[in-house]
Amino acid sequence: MKFNLVALEETQHWDPEITNKTGRIFTVYAYNPEEATNCCEITPSYYLIPVDFFCENTLSDSLQESVYREWAIATDPFYAHCSTIDRMPEKRDGFLVRYESKNDFDDEDSALDYFQGNSFLG
Repeated sequence: MKFNLVALEETQHWDPEITNKTGRIFTVYAYNPEEATNCCEITPSYYLIPVDFFCENTLSDSLQESVYREWAIATDPFYAHCSTIDRMPEKRDGFLVRYESKNDFDDEDSALDYFQGNSFLG
């Protein structure tokens, strides 16, 4: 089973008081490129599972922990159109934002464990 990663900028959903310190905030999502779902429409969608996040600026340990807690509470899986994800460039503004894994995983949990234990984007 294949899983890829995509980083979506989600700065607009954060309090400006936080983003003044963090810069842009990206959430890294894993998805199975071989599985598309039609969510009450013709356009197929990928199911995006949050894996991690990264910020544009380097954060102090305490701020990193604080932002991580907020991120973990506020970030849920969601569906995104396949065409939107597939059209994303590999890099944007110096950041790697799309990663196509060559690995075969036994299941979703093993893919998430692998991606959470290794840094690919950011």
